Amino acid sequence: MNTRMIKLALAALITWMAAISNAEAQQGYSGVAIVHPGYEQTLHDNEGNVLIVVDVQPDLEEGDEVVVLLDGDPIARAPETAFSVTGVERGEHAVEAHIVDAGGNTLATSDAVTFFVWQASVLFPGRPR
Repeated sequence: MNTRMIKLALAALITWMAAISNAEAQQGYSGVAIVHPGYEQTLHDNEGNVLIVVDVQPDLEEGDEVVVLLDGDPIARAPETAFSVTGVERGEHAVEAHIVDAGGNTLATSDAVTFFVWQASVLFPGRPR
């Protein structure tokens, strides 16, 4: 590869990196994370009540909303970062959050967090509830 080709390739790479950086700067979010429930946390609740708390950095901008997905299905959408969900069945679940703008465009996404819901069973009446 000659010097001219290397310079052109380098210039293209720099232009591409600048475009990616500008796109990220326009989104405005440096981080989105599920902070509750914790990773692989077991929640003990016979009614399946689960509190989901999302950390958004910086704070959620006006007009943007958090969409919460439980096991891949959207269960809540609001300009909030805490959600109370009821009726979650026993077993393993995954929760994630997406920040969306008014047009429904995804601006940022959290990693999925796996958690477990434990509920007392009539099959084991001697176990503590």
